[in-house]
Amino acid sequence: MASVMKFLGAALLLLLYSKVFAYLGEFSQGRTLVSLGQYDTGDLYSSAPVYNVTFYNGCTDCDVVDLSLRCPGFKTLKPIDPFIFKPSGDSCIISRGLQIYTGVTINFTYAWESQYPFEIAHYHFECAPPPESEVKGAARIVRG
Repeated sequence: MASVMKFLGAALLLLLYSKVFAYLGEFSQGRTLVSLGQYDTGDLYSSAPVYNVTFYNGCTDCDVVDLSLRCPGFKTLKPIDPFIFKPSGDSCIISRGLQIYTGVTINFTYAWESQYPFEIAHYHFECAPPPESEVKGAARIVRG
């Protein structure tokens, strides 16, 4: 039964990636942004439902930095690794504010009576400049 539940959880996660995730904003040239999603895992911790929260950096050539959530009053019965998720006042800092590289997924689980309505509060991108071959008509600066 446990393996069936884990399989169903994995299938649900794939469904979330493909159908349910809300992309929050747009970056230039149609790049995909940070997505936030969560679901009930079907597990219990201290008699409370366990929820999985996932962040995905879908930008094709940019890292996400200083990602934080709005989370006033957030509570959990299940400890969360503070490197991944750290409450700070009414915000919660993800990955200690460090870079979340292109294509990387970060997730954590928490346990509470009901699902918490997380919202992304802040983030910014650090993008590599385009290769020199893609820069047309740009002057080359040489310092000596």
